[in-house]
Amino acid sequence: MKELCRRDNEANRNRDVNTNLNHNKFSVTDIHKRVLSPYELERVIDSLQRFEMDSDDPVLEFMDQDRRERVRLTDTGRALCGELGYKSTRENLN
Repeated sequence: MKELCRRDNEANRNRDVNTNLNHNKFSVTDIHKRVLSPYELERVIDSLQRFEMDSDDPVLEFMDQDRRERVRLTDTGRALCGELGYKSTRENLN
């Protein structure tokens, strides 16, 4: 989650606050290689799926449901970033 927050924040750093922030899509494989390489890729995907499925208001969503290759934060996920102490995209844009 921390890496998703970091990437989302970085991608939106210089964007206009009125733009749609739900467009940032990140490669699960890239995240795995960068910060979770000690774990099997399938385990990382399973963990991310729990974030998506364990809530009526998911914090993330997979962009390609069949392959689970790209993921993005939802607005709820961005709010959680702030709650966890990671910088929220909306806070940085205001």
